[in-house]
Order: sequence, then structure tokens, then C-alpha cells
Amino acid sequence: MAPKIKNAVLLGKTHKSIYFDTLTYGAFNYYFELFYKDKDKKIVPSNIQDLLTARGLAYWAMDDGNPDRSGFIFNTYSFTLAEVELLIKALENKFGLVCSVQSRIANGRKIHLIYIKSESWKLFKSLVEPYVITHFAYKLQLRGSYSKKNIKVY
Repeated sequence: MAPKIKNAVLLGKTHKSIYFDTLTYGAFNYYFELFYKDKDKKIVPSNIQDLLTARGLAYWAMDDGNPDRSGFIFNTYSFTLAEVELLIKALENKFGLVCSVQSRIANGRKIHLIYIKSESWKLFKSLVEPYVITHFAYKLQLRGSYSKKNIKVY
């Protein structure tokens, strides 16, 4: 259904909210089963290298990535070190990207990030740029080099 606007009165003030229904489609169950264990824990499937495409890499970058001073970071907080290493192996084998693991402490636990190194920046950018929408074009500007005139509009 199309989004609808609803008014709610709270403490004498009227607030608007938007609500809508979504549909499920059985054909997507295959992907859910690949990427979720026990229906609530996201995992990296062992065949991730076969599944990744340049378009998928771009969507991942727009969602969970950010540029760094000389490379790019994928925020892979919810994955184990072994899963992050599997992702890195897929990025190296499938796309020729040079990557490393960066580990940090966040909220008292050790997390692991994927860092695409500076020597792979141009290759990474060339792979994802055709699929990055205007709103996320800033993610293809290295930190410290951002300016509106440097962003291509698609």
C-alpha cells in the first residue's frame, strides 16, 4: 500500500507519522537462509566470493562503508574475525583489491573492519562508481579531499 500519514496527539501536541505495509516474496528466502543463522544472526556464507559483484560491492559501500584518508573502510562489526578474513579473501580473489583487517575495541568488545588499502583505491573506485547514487557520491572522496566540485553527478 502507499504510505499514509497519521496524526497522533501526545501531551497536547499533534505529531505526524508515516506508516506503510511491506510485502514478502518467497523467492528471497534463499538469500535470507544464506545470510542468517538461526533466523537472527547475520553471517558471511562460505560462497560469498561467488555471490559478490561490483554492483553488490557498491551497495555494500553505500550502506556500510566510508572513505578514509587514503583508502576505504567496510564496517563489519557484527562479523567474526574468520568471517572478515573470508570477505577479504573474496575481495582479493574476485576483484584484485589489496585489503587488511583493522581491529578495534568498541563498547567493550573487539570488532574487525575491512580496510581497502590506498594502492587499491583507484581500482575500488572504478568498480563501484558506476553504481553509486548521487546521494552517496561523497563516499568516493577520500577523507580530507571532499568538496562539492569533486563530486560527479549521475
